[in-house]
Parts: sequence; C-alpha cells; structure tokens
Amino acid sequence: CTANFTLAATPSCFTASPPEGIVEVGQTIMIELSFTPEHAEPCSGELCIKYADGDEVFMSLAGVSENVDVYLSAPTMALEPAYISLSSQKTLKVYNRSEI
Repeated sequence: CTANFTLAATPSCFTASPPEGIVEVGQTIMIELSFTPEHAEPCSGELCIKYADGDEVFMSLAGVSENVDVYLSAPTMALEPAYISLSSQKTLKVYNRSEI
C-alpha cells in the first residue's frame, strides 16, 4: 500500500516542497517547509496534507519576521566595461549589525 499525497500551505508566506509525493510502505521522505514573509510581522497558517483517498490532515504553521540592521557598503555599484575573455569585478560588503 502506498501513500499518495498533495501538500498545500496557506497563506502564501508558507510553502511546502515537494507539492505532491508518494511514500512506499516502510519508506520516509523529507518535506521542506519555507517561510518567506513580505512584511515584518507574525504570520500563522496551516499545512494541508491531502491523501489520494480523500483524507486530509492539517498542521498549524507559525513564523515571525523582524526588520534587522543589515545594509550594504555602497548603495550602487558600477563595474568596468568587459568583453569576452575579460572580466570585471568589485567587492560589495554586507553588514549585519543585528543581534540575531
């Protein structure tokens, strides 16, 4: 007996991968849950696991995002002209002054 399922996470700040799968008897699979918020605020939702036979299982999801003190060493960067076999490079630093 195999378990065919689909995954759906709501709201859109949560995603689940793979979106569907099959698990054979005695096997396990890894599911990746991602939290990608668009605003600095708490977010809650749910993950729905729907099996091929129509059964559904729900899991609560919660995440918190914050604005932190992260910035770049320069607001803009211009690279020197380059052509085939000539490269152009500069260094950009990312500063993380947060407490996280």
